[in-house]
Parts: sequence; structure tokens; C-alpha cells
Amino acid sequence: MSTYMHSEVTSTKFYCVVINLDDRQDRWHQSQIQLENLPSSPERISAVDAELSNSLGTGFLSENVAACNYSHRLAWQGLIASEYSFLLVLEDDFLLKTRIDSSIFSLLEDGNLDLLQIGYITSSLEERVLLEIENLKDTFLKFIIFIDKFFHLNLSFVGRKLLLRERVGLGFATVLNSCGAGTHAYIINRRMAEELLKMNDPMFLSADAFFIALARMRIFRMGRLRRSIVSQSGSISSIRFKN
Repeated sequence: MSTYMHSEVTSTKFYCVVINLDDRQDRWHQSQIQLENLPSSPERISAVDAELSNSLGTGFLSENVAACNYSHRLAWQGLIASEYSFLLVLEDDFLLKTRIDSSIFSLLEDGNLDLLQIGYITSSLEERVLLEIENLKDTFLKFIIFIDKFFHLNLSFVGRKLLLRERVGLGFATVLNSCGAGTHAYIINRRMAEELLKMNDPMFLSADAFFIALARMRIFRMGRLRRSIVSQSGSISSIRFKN
């Protein structure tokens, strides 16, 4: 049983896609093996390569970064065209640190989140420090909420302060208004997918910089797991570079 289990989530509410280039069937095969615990089989999305992104228009980005953005837009369009409520998006160089199953989707429902980042990277000491500072801030605010509820203090400022009010009912595993670098593993709902397709056009931000900026702007209810449970293989992502 997953440690992230909160409430029962049925397979009719979500599905999973893996963004994968046509000439990297080896990665698609490995993805299927890693995701065998999901109640429904993951679907494959053919990734956009740099050559195609150039013909589609790259905005202010390089061809490779634009290709990544276009690939994720295909995933969002697929969610909107489906009957599902949530979508788990994975880039094919993902590596699971721990087993995941349908219970991970309950974190979105329980926390009323539009997006939950379950995998991110820290490529520098500065990034690690900044994420830990956000973790500590989130922990402190939730501790105040816990004390208020446990001792029945009914502190009036908990309801008045947005930083506290928006975290009421949110589990400890999720850090609100925060995203790390990387778009290799996240869950998104229909509402946010629809809105994202209207934004960053022409493109001026990479996919992960876009998420980081949106989390700080708090337009959507976004968060990340306190500890990343999905890493990357370390090889060049096939959705950015065509071999």
C-alpha cells in the first residue's frame, strides 16, 4: 500500500501518459515496466522533436526547449479530449524512487489541487537550499494550523491570513505554491490543462520555468511533494533531442 494513500481513487477518474519519441521504444518499454502497479495501462504520446517544433514556431525559445513545450501541450489536449478528471504526465527518462499507484491521485482531490509535482530535480546547492526553505515555511504554517485545531484554540488569524487559510486541510506531504525544476513527473486536472493551453503563447518560458512561475503567482492551486519520488535517468531527454 502506498504511503500517500488518503482516499479511494478509481481508474475512471485519471489516466497516465508517457511522452516518448518514436525512435526510443526502449524507453517506452522501461516505462511500462515501472508503471505496472497502476490499475490502467499508461498511454504513449509521440513526442515532438526539434525539427517539427521549428516548423510549428518556437517563440523566444530554442527548438529543443520548444519541442518539450509542444509535447506537454499534446498531453494536456489529450486530457481535455478524454472523460478523465486527472492526468499523470511522465517524460520517458523518469525513474521511480518508490512504487506509485492510484492513491497518489487522492492528494489532488483531498487538497483540491490543480497540479501536483511528484518529481523534480535539484542541480545545484542553491536550488536545494531554496526548496528546503520553502519546506520549512510550509511546515511552520501547518504546525500553527495543527496547534489551533488540536487544542481547539479557534485562533481568528488562522482564517484571516491567506497563507494559513489556504493550507487548512492540506496534508503534510504536499508543499503548497512551490514547484521544483523539471517536468518529468506531475499530475494535472482538466481545469488547469484548459487554461495552460491559452498561456505562454508565443512561448517565452520553458515548461519547468513556466510551472515555477505559476506556482509563485498562485493563479492556480499548485504544489509539489515534500520529497521527490520520481527522478530522471541522467540521460538526455528524448523529448528534447532527436537521436
